[in-house]
Amino acid sequence: MWEDKHLADRMIVEYPLIMTLSVDENIAPTFKYLVGLGYEKEEIRGRYLGSSLYQRLVVRWEFWQFCKKGGMGTMDGKEVLDCLVADMGCNGDENEDKDEARRQRISNRDRPAVHVLTTASSSAYSEYCCGSEEAMEEWKDGEGKDQIGNAVWSIKFGIWVGTGKGGGGL
Repeated sequence: MWEDKHLADRMIVEYPLIMTLSVDENIAPTFKYLVGLGYEKEEIRGRYLGSSLYQRLVVRWEFWQFCKKGGMGTMDGKEVLDCLVADMGCNGDENEDKDEARRQRISNRDRPAVHVLTTASSSAYSEYCCGSEEAMEEWKDGEGKDQIGNAVWSIKFGIWVGTGKGGGGL
């Protein structure tokens, strides 16, 4: 990332606080993670790299995958979204367009918009994905716990292999 002077300059000008972050512990792992998810380097803004990799980005990405794959037993993705929408009480006619838009957003995208993944509030992110912050918290504390833990361990192991450093508590 820092080899591309234009990209680094743009990030520093846009978000000077990036200079307070550790390149090895924060910036590089977060940048590599986002690129690894399929985001283009040009999409990644300096302020996005200030998001917590392990507490925000990994959790949100894994929740996106859970929603996209229909992670509730044998339900498909549409059934999961129908269930989550019903839990929100969104069953009136005025909400049908909104519910259908959410289903389309989840089924037609490989990943959430990078600005939503990195900077949206928890309620806005869960609304963007599946519609319920409570469902996201329940998943995170329940069946998502191991999924998140495995993803974090994998990232930290990759940092250790690549740099010889512990990767923040490996």
